[in-house]
Amino acid sequence: MKKFLSLAVMLVLAMTMSVCSFAANSPVGKPQFSVDIVSNSTGTEKTTTKVVQNGDQLILTAEDSTYKFEKWVIEGEYELVKGALTDKEITIIPKADLKVNAKYSTSSQVVDPNKDPTSPPLGDGAYVAIALLAVAALVGSLTLKKKLSK
Repeated sequence: MKKFLSLAVMLVLAMTMSVCSFAANSPVGKPQFSVDIVSNSTGTEKTTTKVVQNGDQLILTAEDSTYKFEKWVIEGEYELVKGALTDKEITIIPKADLKVNAKYSTSSQVVDPNKDPTSPPLGDGAYVAIALLAVAALVGSLTLKKKLSK
């Protein structure tokens, strides 16, 4: 009877262990990545956060602005699917958490160097240089005249 009882206990243990080993894996969700999108299209920095599932594509579109869009600066691991970092619209697949920065130029027009208020005036220095040369020539000619008259 002891043999039969021990054999029955071992058989029950073996069956319960086999049920655990053949059970399906618990469902696990895809990893999610946080994407912080920073923009200064209005002159003031603004941050938007999006959560993206692993493998999902994210379309980034630069905002319309009075400033000129220059490029995207992306910190973190990603795959560029469509476009170039200098395009206003690109498609990426995040592979990790990202910080995306839309860079805009601070001025939308080309600065004319003749109209730039920070450039130094050109005329004043020229007059001073000419005056100094004239004085040097006068002193030199007077000295030469004095030596020749002796």
